[in-house]
Amino acid sequence: MSHLRSISFAAILSLSIVPTLAYGQNVPEKRQIPQSSQARSSVKPAEIPEVRSLLNDSEALPAEFASDVSLTLVENGFVRNRALKAKVITRAFEKASTAQDEVMRRPFGASVEETSQGLHAIASSVTGLNRISLQARVVQQVVATDPRKARQLFESMQPPQLTPVSCNENWYFVPDSYYDALAAILQRDFSDREIADGNRAGYLSSITRHTQYHVQLVPLARLLSAGDFTEQELRTIVPVYAAMLAEVHGDPLSFSILMSAPDRVFGTITRLLTSLARRNLDTRALLQAFRDYMVLNFKEPTCDATKSSNGPKSSLPAAIVQFNETFQSRLSAMNLSVIGEDEIKSNAKASGVDEPLPSRWNSLTYFQLLESVQNLNTPLTQKELAEGRTENDAKWLSQAQDVLTQLSTWSNEGEPEADYFHQKAIFLETLAQRTIGTSLHAEVLDAFVRFLEQNSYQEVTPVDWFFCAKLLLAKNAGPNSANSDLRRLVDSREPVLSVYARLQYLLQSAKQMPTGKHASEGTDDRDRK
Repeated sequence: MSHLRSISFAAILSLSIVPTLAYGQNVPEKRQIPQSSQARSSVKPAEIPEVRSLLNDSEALPAEFASDVSLTLVENGFVRNRALKAKVITRAFEKASTAQDEVMRRPFGASVEETSQGLHAIASSVTGLNRISLQARVVQQVVATDPRKARQLFESMQPPQLTPVSCNENWYFVPDSYYDALAAILQRDFSDREIADGNRAGYLSSITRHTQYHVQLVPLARLLSAGDFTEQELRTIVPVYAAMLAEVHGDPLSFSILMSAPDRVFGTITRLLTSLARRNLDTRALLQAFRDYMVLNFKEPTCDATKSSNGPKSSLPAAIVQFNETFQSRLSAMNLSVIGEDEIKSNAKASGVDEPLPSRWNSLTYFQLLESVQNLNTPLTQKELAEGRTENDAKWLSQAQDVLTQLSTWSNEGEPEADYFHQKAIFLETLAQRTIGTSLHAEVLDAFVRFLEQNSYQEVTPVDWFFCAKLLLAKNAGPNSANSDLRRLVDSREPVLSVYARLQYLLQSAKQMPTGKHASEGTDDRDRK
C-alpha cells in the first residue's frame, strides 16, 4: 500500500503547479482543438470564439463548475470587455452560492487516502470547489477595479457555516479564503474619512465578535498583524479579538489539529504581539486572552493529537510546554505565569475514545488488484536483467494488459459507490501514468475516460469526480503530451472532460502568445445587454 500511497500524493502535489481549470457542456462531437498560438498570433482578440463557447457551455453545469469555468477565463485574462466581464463575474458569484460543498476541507492523519472521507478532503483541498472559495475568488477579482461592488458582494456572502468535527474524522475545515477576501476589502474599499471615523474598525470588529471556531483564529490574527490599521483602529479591534479568543472552545478535533503543530498559531500570535508592541500599544490583554484560551481548551476533552510531552521533567502536553517556552519572557514581563499542570487538570473523559475511526477499504477485489498494480511497479531483479529482461518489455506489457483487463471487468458488487469510485480511479490513474510511452497507454487512457463517462458527478460528489478528471488532464494532457492524448479528451462524450481539454489547450497556448492577444476585448453590443 505504501507504494500506491506515494503515487497518490505525488499526483496531488503536482497539481499545485497545474493551471486552474474548469468545465462546461453541450460540446459538439469531434470538436476541433483550438488553433495553436502560432497560427492565431495575428487574430484580433474579439475574433476568438472559443472563450464565448466555453462561457456558454458552462451555463447548464452544476453550480460549482459553472462558477469555476467562468472565473478561470476571467482570471487568465480572456475576458476584458467591461460589460461582459461584469456579467460573467456576477453570474459566477450567483452560481457559487449553491455549490454542494460549503467550505474547503483538508485531510489530517494517517491513511487518509484509504477512506472516502479522507479522499474527499484531498479532493476539496486540491480543487477548491466550494461556496466560500469560489465566492472569495469573485471578490478578489472585483476589488481591484470596483472596491465598492466587491464590498457589496462580500456582504452578501453568508459567512462560513462551520460545525464541530468528531475526533474520529480525518479532515478539518479551512475557511481562510473568506478572510483573505475580507483583507482585500479592508485594504481597498474604505476611504480615509471612513477609517478616521472608525467605520473600518467597527466593520472588522463586528465580524470578529461572531467568531466561534479554532480554524478561524489564525486567519483573523494574520489579518490583524498584516493589515495597514491605524493605532486607533487597533485599540478598537484587538480587545474585541482578545475577548473572542478567550472564549473559543469545543470542536476538540480542530483544536487538537491546531495544537499538533502549534508553530503556526504561536507564530501568528507572536507576530501580532510584536506588531502591537512596535507601536507602543498594550499587549497584555491579548497575551492574557491567549493564555486563557490554552488553559480552557486543554481542560476540556481533547483528541489524541494533544499528547503529553515526551520530556522526562514534564507531564504537560507538548503544546503547553512549547507555549511556555515561546511566551515565557513576554508572560514574565506582564506579570503572568507560565501554564502549570494544576491549571489544566480535568476529570473529563477524552473526546472520541469510543468513537470508531473512519472505515478503511476492505474489499477483497481491491486488495487483489492492489497487489497486481504494485507488482507492475516492482523493479526488475538482477537475475531478470541478466536474462535479458528490460523495463516495459513484452512480458511487462502482458502483465499490464492483464491488470487493465481486470480493472475493466471490475464492477461494483455491494460497496458504497464512493469507495468503489475512488478505488478504481486510483488504479486507472496509476496505470495511465505507468504506461506513458508504451503501446498500452492509449488503451489505458481510453479506459480511464470511459470510467469517468460511466460514473458521472451525479453518482458521486462533484468534487470527488472533478479531482479524478483533473488528475487525468494533468497527467495526460500536459504541454509535453502527444496531441492524440488531448484529442481523446476533446472527443469525449462527457462534456466536462471535453471542455476541460479545450480549456487546457487554451491556457497552454495563451502562455506562448504576445501579451493581450488572447483577451476578449471587443465592445460588441451584445456584451452590454
